[in-house]
Amino acid sequence: MFVVDSVAAGIGKKTLLRGVSFTVERGTMTAIVGINGVGKSTLLRALGGIAKPHAGQVLIDAANVHTIKPRHRATLMTLVGQEESPPGDLTVAEMVALGRLPYLKSWQLGSSKEKDIIARSLATVGISGLADRPCDQLSGGQRRRALLARGFAQETDLVLLDEPTNHLDVHHQLHLVGVLRDSGRTIIATIHDLDLAMSYFDQVVVLHQGGMLCAGHPQDVLIPDNLRKVFDVQALIAQLPEATNPHLIIDSL
Repeated sequence: MFVVDSVAAGIGKKTLLRGVSFTVERGTMTAIVGINGVGKSTLLRALGGIAKPHAGQVLIDAANVHTIKPRHRATLMTLVGQEESPPGDLTVAEMVALGRLPYLKSWQLGSSKEKDIIARSLATVGISGLADRPCDQLSGGQRRRALLARGFAQETDLVLLDEPTNHLDVHHQLHLVGVLRDSGRTIIATIHDLDLAMSYFDQVVVLHQGGMLCAGHPQDVLIPDNLRKVFDVQALIAQLPEATNPHLIIDSL
């Protein structure tokens, strides 16, 4: 279980968010939503142990994330940031192999087992054909998928993703969220697409005006009143006859 307990987070000495509390059950998907600049990425860095919270605590299986040694923490959770860029002098496969470093000595990276893990990770995000391409020759969407492949290669139960669908076309967005659901891993992702949050996630955390407005099941949280308050839009929830999941329809400003 992953527990966020009264967390305050910020940049430097400036606190952006206060009083954020929610629990993530193993094997579920949680979306963090809010307007630009509210602190979604800042919160995710605090959850991942990269930045220390200004207050509160983050627990993974009852252990404080920020007291776990970084190498061991990297075997428990994966964090793929929004602004990361793969090293241009590495091939895609070499960059994805970096996800294996928490577990291995340098001479173990070329073993057949490790090669299989890297190959599976590349296949998962649909870029097997790019394995030998230099990272500096990738498009924005390809770079994003390469970084996600590195995250999958890390093989942790908990995966934190900052805007994972950014730079991806609609097909690859839907493919990715399907892969995440089918993986059985615990996923926490910041996300802009509210319809994806409604349709594919088990829990949504809504950030607003320096704190957390609410957290819960998407259909309980992404309601018209909350969306009007946070995003200043008119919206409705629709269950289309041809669709498996409910969808969020933004009607107007």
